[in-house]
Amino acid sequence: MRSQIRQNLRIFGAGVRAQVIVDLARQHFSSEYELEGFYDDNSQLGKIGPADLPVLGPIERGLSELPGSGVHAFFALGTHKSWRNFEILHNLRSRNVPIANLISVE
Repeated sequence: MRSQIRQNLRIFGAGVRAQVIVDLARQHFSSEYELEGFYDDNSQLGKIGPADLPVLGPIERGLSELPGSGVHAFFALGTHKSWRNFEILHNLRSRNVPIANLISVE
């Protein structure tokens, strides 16, 4: 049996929803994804986000760093920012950034 290569994953948003996603990813997808940190406009670069993962910078930095990097993205900005989630998703998909599908059936 071959071992699966874990993909690097960065999350857009570093609030309460991001904590839920970190818990989900660690509980159900730890063999698939290595969590690297967050992009968030409301947090300082270098600050520690949910689950002691770093804030890597603002959202615009993520939009510039991820294309061509092979790093996967996930969105956890919250319902009041759903328009922003859509903008980010459209931007990254148009530039072939892989988007993680984290769906738990439990």
